[in-house]
Amino acid sequence: MAALFSGVVAGAETINFQLNTGKRGQNVLLASDIFRWQDALPMKETAPGQYSVSMVEPWLYRMEYKFIVDGHWIPDPGNSELASDGMGGWNSVRHVDFREDPILGASDPGSFVRNEITVRDWEGDSRIIKVVRPRNTRGKRLVVVYFNDGDGYLEYANAENLLANLSKDPKMPAFAGVFLNAKDRDREYYANDDYAAFVARTVVPAVERTLNAKIQPTDRLIIGISLGGLSSFYITLKHPDVFPFVTSQSGSLWFEPSRMHRILRKLSGRKLRFVIQMGLYDESDMVSSSREMARALEGMGFDVIHTEFPGTHDWVPWRNLLQQTLRHFFETR
Repeated sequence: MAALFSGVVAGAETINFQLNTGKRGQNVLLASDIFRWQDALPMKETAPGQYSVSMVEPWLYRMEYKFIVDGHWIPDPGNSELASDGMGGWNSVRHVDFREDPILGASDPGSFVRNEITVRDWEGDSRIIKVVRPRNTRGKRLVVVYFNDGDGYLEYANAENLLANLSKDPKMPAFAGVFLNAKDRDREYYANDDYAAFVARTVVPAVERTLNAKIQPTDRLIIGISLGGLSSFYITLKHPDVFPFVTSQSGSLWFEPSRMHRILRKLSGRKLRFVIQMGLYDESDMVSSSREMARALEGMGFDVIHTEFPGTHDWVPWRNLLQQTLRHFFETR
């Protein structure tokens, strides 16, 4: 039974921008680094010469913005905090009241064991795979999370702290993490059959030998961001017996959707579970392709959760969705 949730994550609030030009009928827009200074928001004239617009509060610490009034770019005259725009002018700066998930905070440094294993890829080259595992599972079952762009998840997403802290939760299993890194990201992450087979058929057995554990497929999750999100999605499509659960964070699901749909149709009836997460303020083709893929998965009867978060292509929202993601797949209810 497909379960589709589509919408902005709970708790999202709005922020307002206002400008008084004193002139009626002007074309006034809000431009921001959130939109890469391109997709400006039109502002509505709410009173003669007064313009306003609201947006969902982004999951960021600060944003830079300008107003565009009849084609002229100006900083916000009501905001004294400015930052150089790099072209001799100024952007207005607005701080956002965003709070990190405390689960990402420090964990007991002795609670995890770190290993590096060496495996050979399909070209005969050596790859070093980082594995972190709990020192003591305390009788819990062991779940293994595989991260594409693994060094990024370690450095920018505090993934080791997350896994260690969640492992202490009585409603959660013990978590191990496997941190994968591409040699050539573009070549390997663009739905590459060799890379998919390498992860599923070479890395997974090597990891489980290191863990001295036989992990059930439903106790594995593969996750990635951007191209790594596409790669994770594709690995599940090509090797559903190994990775029936996948999360794509701002994944490049615009890539060859018809190819993905052909593979998915052949998997009809398989108990696969998908989480697709996308920033409202990402590029428009990224947002639309994620929506289309979520609808396609639902239409084919797969279990899919589609979440749009108020953010951009950035590690801040990605790491703050990790707890929600792991609870969705593995929390005891």
